[in-house]
Amino acid sequence: PHIYYFSFPFNAVEYDEKKRKEIANKTDLPLMHFTAFLLLHNSRHKGVNNSGGNDGMVDVDAALSPPDEPNIKYTEGMEYNPGIWHVMPIRVGDHGTAIGLLADKEETHNFYLNIMDMFKEIERKK
Repeated sequence: PHIYYFSFPFNAVEYDEKKRKEIANKTDLPLMHFTAFLLLHNSRHKGVNNSGGNDGMVDVDAALSPPDEPNIKYTEGMEYNPGIWHVMPIRVGDHGTAIGLLADKEETHNFYLNIMDMFKEIERKK
């Protein structure tokens, strides 16, 4: 109850209007492009509606929060509360984007600076 939980999901999949299906296209790592494709293919083969996409390693739905845990979709200006998962907006990228693998250095830097700002805000309000 005293811990603040956050998830930062990424998605390397987009909907292709011409093909009328999801394709693995938004990844910087060639390996993640391949694994994102495999995850999509596997979902289709099993008949799973995976409209949330994936980051090349994890389905977006699984990256949001643990099953059966309290969670809330974060909106700008929202108060952070302990004991609940704050699901941040889904970002475009693959599983390596969050740590800067072949990603834009400035964007990665800003991503972590924003997280630090969140932590500072939580500490100020305690």
